[in-house]
Amino acid sequence: MAGERGGGAEDLYEKYSRDPEGAPMQWSADPNAGFSSGSGIWLPLHPDYTQRNVEVQIYDPSELIPLHIYLRAIQLIVHHVGQRTRRASGDQGLNPHCMSMKASRTCR
Repeated sequence: MAGERGGGAEDLYEKYSRDPEGAPMQWSADPNAGFSSGSGIWLPLHPDYTQRNVEVQIYDPSELIPLHIYLRAIQLIVHHVGQRTRRASGDQGLNPHCMSMKASRTCR
């Protein structure tokens, strides 16, 4: 039986769910990590979100913290895509604080 071997619905959910990857961005030490002003959020926050959040990490000079690693990776991608295609779009869309880019491969 499925339940006898640990193959129940909860085990299947844990094995195949993408929910952990969609966890809210931990913006600050505020309630709900600054993600929502509501009374609760769908996915749980990491227990130490008061120490691991954007507000804390953005001012940390260490280059080995996750936020700085992700920011550097984004810079490299933007730079190399611009170098490869020789046309980087400066279109910021409706929000001047967001940037989008489209990468495409051209066969020669």
